[in-house]
Parts: sequence; structure tokens; C-alpha cells
Amino acid sequence: MKNIAYLGLFIGIAGFSQTSLGTPHTWHIVSAAGGTETWKCQLADAYETNFYFVDKNLRNITEFEINPQSPFTFGFAFGDNVDFNLSYTLACTQQNGESMGSPKTVFVIGANGPADPDIKIVNFHGSFGNYTVVPGVGENYFVGLNHSKIE
Repeated sequence: MKNIAYLGLFIGIAGFSQTSLGTPHTWHIVSAAGGTETWKCQLADAYETNFYFVDKNLRNITEFEINPQSPFTFGFAFGDNVDFNLSYTLACTQQNGESMGSPKTVFVIGANGPADPDIKIVNFHGSFGNYTVVPGVGENYFVGLNHSKIE
């Protein structure tokens, strides 16, 4: 009986922690424009930590690859006590076989308030990045090389 009580307590705690994290607040598609380049992308917290990223199957993710034929969709979810001071980065680097100087785009993502994104883009070594806002859903991000400039 004691083991059943512990099992019930464990299930109750596990269920609480799962539901307290919630479902994705926003959804985002990351795409590569033009060419055949593969890009390796990483998501990371920049300020605050009570949030996470999931794929379409709600599995936690921090890294993924894209190419012009295969975009990637991720969800942004957060737990309790998160405010609009949080920020995170999305960094995408072209996989061109070079050990340095590879094209890379970094998005620094924050918000001024609800439905008011504040996104800065930094491009390195001939890359180009952009984003679009999808009202009620989130933002979609695009990366490419300057010769495949994204509008």
C-alpha cells in the first residue's frame, strides 16, 4: 500500500510538472532560401530560463537542420513566472565544410509586450536573414546567402 501511495505521489508530481509547462505559446517556421545549402540551427536562451522549444510532436529540441526543401517548425513554450524580459537566440550556420568563416545568421528574439516582437538580426560571412510576423501564430524566420536575398 505504501508503494502505491508513492507511485500515486510520483504520478501526481509528474503530471503537475508537465501541465505547468503548458503548450506552445507561439509556433515558428525556419526556412532556407535558394540553393541547396544545409543549415544547422540552434535555439538557446539569452535571458531567463523558464521556457523551452518543441518540435511538431512536442518533443524538446534545441538543434535542427534545414535546407530549401525542408523547413523546420518549432513551438515556443514557457512555464510560470515568465515576463517580457526574456530573450532567446536562433543561430543558423551554413554547413559548407569549412572550419571557420561559414555563413551564419543570428536572430536575437525578444518582445516589447504581447504580440509585439522585438527581433534583431546579425549576419556573418555573406549570409542574409529576415522574418515575417504571422498574427496570432508567431514569427517565421528565413536564412540564405546574399545571392539568394530574402524579401
